[in-house]
Amino acid sequence: MKNMCLRVTIREVGSLFWGKVLMEFRKNLSKRECQVLELVSSGSSNAQIADQLGITQSTAKTHLRNIYSKTDFHNRTNLAINYLSAKD
Repeated sequence: MKNMCLRVTIREVGSLFWGKVLMEFRKNLSKRECQVLELVSSGSSNAQIADQLGITQSTAKTHLRNIYSKTDFHNRTNLAINYLSAKD
């Protein structure tokens, strides 16, 4: 029984941690950067992001660079993994 209680506690702590991470993502990013983050996390390329948002690829890359600098993730894979983990 003790182990079960410990697992629940660890799960709850993990949930609180990822919830905080998600709040930090949303708090630090602009609305457009959040849109870019969602698209990156769904596997979209810079060209696809540009097409979907009606912006140039250069602007999509700029938004992505800004997201990297604000989140301390330096590639789209790590960014997407962490963002998606926070959303769950």
